[in-house]
Amino acid sequence: MIIHLSIDEFGSAVAIAKDPSLKALPFVIAQGSATRSLVLSPSPVARREGIRVGMRLSHARLLLPSLFVIEPDRCALLQARKAIEGVVARYSPSVTAMGTGSFFLDMRGTTRLFGPVVDSAARLRGEIHSFLGFDGSVAVASNTLVANVATRAIAPSGLASIPPGEESSFLHPQPVTLLPGVGTKIASLLHSVNIIHIGDLAGLDEKQVRSFLGPKGLELHKRARGVISTGKAVSTNEVIERRVRFADPLIEYPLAKAALRSACEENGFELRTRGLAARTLSLALQWIDGKEQTRSITLSNPIALDTQLAAHAEILLQALLTRRLHLLGFAFRLSRLEPDIRTGDLFDPENEERRQRLQTAVDRIRSRYGIESLSISGVFHGK
Repeated sequence: MIIHLSIDEFGSAVAIAKDPSLKALPFVIAQGSATRSLVLSPSPVARREGIRVGMRLSHARLLLPSLFVIEPDRCALLQARKAIEGVVARYSPSVTAMGTGSFFLDMRGTTRLFGPVVDSAARLRGEIHSFLGFDGSVAVASNTLVANVATRAIAPSGLASIPPGEESSFLHPQPVTLLPGVGTKIASLLHSVNIIHIGDLAGLDEKQVRSFLGPKGLELHKRARGVISTGKAVSTNEVIERRVRFADPLIEYPLAKAALRSACEENGFELRTRGLAARTLSLALQWIDGKEQTRSITLSNPIALDTQLAAHAEILLQALLTRRLHLLGFAFRLSRLEPDIRTGDLFDPENEERRQRLQTAVDRIRSRYGIESLSISGVFHGK
């Protein structure tokens, strides 16, 4: 009863929806043109030429000298996301976002209103394409893991339906690279021992998995068998919250952002100290005229790092700052807490492990000298 809507390479998809003439051109979304700049989102034409996310911009230009570079348009991305949220909200009261172009809809209890879930998925895909100009992938499955693999399998566009009871028969012949958590590093390791398909990994026993992947490989093994780990139970009512009241009302955005960044770091430090991650982030702003506005975001994958919390918190802040009245304060809350289980590339030392090590080192310093002693969440877009 899960629908997964995925819009491949959301950044370039938004640029094309805004200017259809870009569809036939090779371009990438990238911040600046410095030598160390990375490709954030390649266009379909650029991808066919071998350009990938995370590639150095200088390398991409060597591969494709005719490559165009477009700066990220945060306003357009935010507007597109809001427009998609408006469409999906009409189909289900329970929608969770995973990144910027990925949405999971829990369709339990909706069949009397909309009919079979696969019909709803088809209508949803049609609306997203007709009204917003995005040609995404939509999949129906019994859980988020299978639905996620299904949209990856049919990307960049299409409709898939995996009936209950057929999860294994669908998953097993799929390339192991489609499994969430398998990045380039672990894919190379799996291929080196002739594990090509998800079924190859699912067919191993735990002892075999431990022998060449170690304890972390057990999580991938569960996913290959279609099992979603939930870990130990955490009270759904438990929250981590920071309330801030300014000495003098603020109107300057940079000051509000800096205060929120500090709240992210305090909440994040407590979160990690307790070995938890959060799925829902909420921000409530209080204004000088007594009005209070709240906005929340619920993620498919829980997060715990300062940089992750800061990035989502800024999105909430930008969405709420629509008034020019002075700001008295805010409350930043983390909820839907659960044990911290990594969900990215579980074996990529150059990315996930590096961020984890940096965060661990920073937290060690904070534990000794105080939370204010060091900050890394200034990646609030490099500020």
